[in-house]
Amino acid sequence: MKRARKTSDALLLDAFVQEYKGFVPVRLTTVAAITATIAVFASPIVAALYGFTGCLTYGALYQSLRRATQSLSPNRGIRLLRLTSGLAMSTMSFAVALVGLYLRFSTHYAVEAALLLIGMLVFGALQPHMSRISFVACVAWPMAALILIAAQIGLRDHDPVVFVGMMLFIVGVTSMTMRHSMSNRRLIFMRARLSGKNARLKDALMDAQQHRAEAEAASLAKSNFLAVTSHEIRTPLNAVLGLGEGLRREAITERQRELATGVVDAGAMLLRLLNAVLDLSQIEQGKMALRPTKVDLRQTLHAIAGLWRQRVEDRGLTLVLEQAGDARDFLVEVDLGKLEQTIINLVSNAVKFTEAGDIRLVARATPSADGL
Repeated sequence: MKRARKTSDALLLDAFVQEYKGFVPVRLTTVAAITATIAVFASPIVAALYGFTGCLTYGALYQSLRRATQSLSPNRGIRLLRLTSGLAMSTMSFAVALVGLYLRFSTHYAVEAALLLIGMLVFGALQPHMSRISFVACVAWPMAALILIAAQIGLRDHDPVVFVGMMLFIVGVTSMTMRHSMSNRRLIFMRARLSGKNARLKDALMDAQQHRAEAEAASLAKSNFLAVTSHEIRTPLNAVLGLGEGLRREAITERQRELATGVVDAGAMLLRLLNAVLDLSQIEQGKMALRPTKVDLRQTLHAIAGLWRQRVEDRGLTLVLEQAGDARDFLVEVDLGKLEQTIINLVSNAVKFTEAGDIRLVARATPSADGL
């Protein structure tokens, strides 16, 4: 939560800093224009004082922008910027109000003074404000000067209509600009929140891409491990199969020949399982391929039953192999390794979950409709 708050404060600070960076040059241009106007039509001394005040005020505001962005705490930077921006706007509004009153009461430019105050009122109200206090401080001085001028004109001419009309104008302009200022402030806050959401979305996307890359690397490492392991095991296993075949051809007893045949069959089955393990790594790499061959299903079932019979009997169970059908119908074309793997899994589950009784391997072969 604290990290999210800090991120939100940083984004809000950045949003207002960007607003004020574009705002300061415009205000300096306005100060220069008003200074030149006062110098030409009124007093060069008043113009110089106003220009000096404007440059000093907005220079201080610009320095506060730099200090706010360099602050270690975004919350502290927001407080600093809120204070300095409010003081700067209030100071310039007060300066313009004094200039307007000077033009009204010390010269003959009464209309120009009113226009200057109205322009400052509108311009100051429409600029970005970080708080309602800043808005009030910015519009209070021009509003007070306009009310004073309107009251003076109404009392001098004994015409309350001018005063009432001026007051209605001030209220209308203030309410309109206040609504606009509040909308602008909400827009800045919404933009800051949107920037925060975009930043979090970008971080989440980068994390997802990193996790995906790590998962792909782990999957590739696993596939390489399976491939290398299966190849390494296949070498000694082929030697065992060769020794078993040689033993089966020797002049030994029938029982020994039967045991040697079991060793060869089990070794061949294990070799096919290793090939299936290698196929798993090929599946993940998109290189899976079936190897269909002509298989006598009876011999396959007999070999599997011979491998599992002793383990089944050790658990107090009985393994029964039932085959029904013509011998020719048991000749099928399948991937022998995958077929053996499937049957072994079924037998293994049966042994695991059978507590008493028989485990039956049942195979019934019937010719298809086309006689195949």
